[in-house]
Amino acid sequence: MIINLIDSRSGTLRSDAWEASAPVQHVARIVAGKEEPLNNVVRRVIQQSEGNRSIWLLRIMAHGNSGFLQLGGDFLTQFNCHEFAALAGLFTPGGIGVALHSCGPASDTSICRDPEGVIERLTTGKKECITVPGRLAAGGGRGVAFLLELARMTRVPVRGGLNLQVPDPRFSYEGPSVVVACDGRIVAVPDWGRLALDTTRIIASRRQAA
Repeated sequence: MIINLIDSRSGTLRSDAWEASAPVQHVARIVAGKEEPLNNVVRRVIQQSEGNRSIWLLRIMAHGNSGFLQLGGDFLTQFNCHEFAALAGLFTPGGIGVALHSCGPASDTSICRDPEGVIERLTTGKKECITVPGRLAAGGGRGVAFLLELARMTRVPVRGGLNLQVPDPRFSYEGPSVVVACDGRIVAVPDWGRLALDTTRIIASRRQAA
């Protein structure tokens, strides 16, 4: 199954085409309220799942920036990813894992021209005017550390973009994205428009190359 976890401020609540494009039969939607504690959000994911090994893909759609997402009443960072450890046994072996559809979580630098008040500015609807491309430091920095910790807690690959992201029915990433496996392997995907659904092939290609 696919679970689409959507922060209530993300502007994707009416994107029904996102679920209609799913390659598996069962798609569930969870909307995290703006005051909802992170542990309660995770509990709702568990309740929506179909038990062990049932989640083929968990998409998280929220505002974000370098190394964090705004999810419910909290900022999800590398320092509270342990809340997601409760989901580890629910993912399908060989499935995609976690795809972060937010602006810049994998970037090691802020994608906002003015980092102060980033969330307020990102919700103005003029994001294209106040963002800059993200950057990936050699070996990974703050953004990769966030993805890696989330991958370690969930024990599945985690993917996130470097730049501003725009919702679309194909779940494309605008600009480069980064895939981090739970064993620490990092794969930068440089081409534009790759789908989150390609993650398993990317990881498999990396394993064969090694």
